Amino acid sequence: MKRSIRALAWATTLLVMACGGSESSDGPTDTGGIDGSFDGSGVDTSAPADVGLDTKTDATAADTTADSTAETSADSIAEASPDTAADAVVDAPSGLTITVTPTIFEDCMPIVASDPVSITGDVTVRNDTGASVGPITATFGTVRTPGGAAFGTYKLKSLSIPAIAHGASSSAKFQKEPSTFSPASACASIKCGSSVEVELTFFGTGLPTAGLAVKSTAVTCSCAL
Repeated sequence: MKRSIRALAWATTLLVMACGGSESSDGPTDTGGIDGSFDGSGVDTSAPADVGLDTKTDATAADTTADSTAETSADSIAEASPDTAADAVVDAPSGLTITVTPTIFEDCMPIVASDPVSITGDVTVRNDTGASVGPITATFGTVRTPGGAAFGTYKLKSLSIPAIAHGASSSAKFQKEPSTFSPASACASIKCGSSVEVELTFFGTGLPTAGLAVKSTAVTCSCAL
C-alpha cells in the first residue's frame, strides 16, 4: 500500500515537472533585438502582420486627385477668362450713317498754282439711333490714298446740317476753300487719274466723338494738264 502511494506521488511529481518544462519552452524567444509585444504563439502583435502598400489603391487615389485638380483648373480658367468679344466698343452709335460723295479736280496746267486742288461734293446723314442728332458741322478734311496715307489737308467753306430727328435724313453740299491745301505742289503728289479718298471731319451733338472722320469710297482725281 505504501509503495502504491509513493508510486502515485512520484508519478504526480513527474507530471508537474513535465508541464512546467513545456510552459518554459513555449515562452517568448529572443528575436534578434526587434522590440515588440508577443502573444503565446510568439507572433508580434504590436503592428499588423501585413504592412505592404496597396499599389492599386494608391494608383486609383492618384488618378482621382489628378482628375479633380485638372477639372478645378479648367473651371478656374473658364471663370477667369470670360468671353469679351461681345463687349467690344463701337466707334459710332448703331443706326448713324454718314455718306460722303466727292468730286476732286486738279488744274496742273502751267503756270501751276500753289493750290491746284478743287473739291466739291455732298454729305448725307441718316439717323436711326433712337434720338435726335445734330446740328452737325465740318470745317476741314484730308485727301488720302486708298491705303490711308495722307496726301494733304484742306479747309472747307461753311458746312452745317441742322438737328436730325430719329428716322430722318438730311443732306448738304460742301466745297473746299481755295488756297488751303497743304502741302503745296499737289500736282506732284496726287497724280492725274489716281484713286483717292476724300475725308471730312464732323462735329456735333450726338456724334460718338468730337471730330468724327468719315471717308468717301475711292474716287478718281481728274485733272487738266
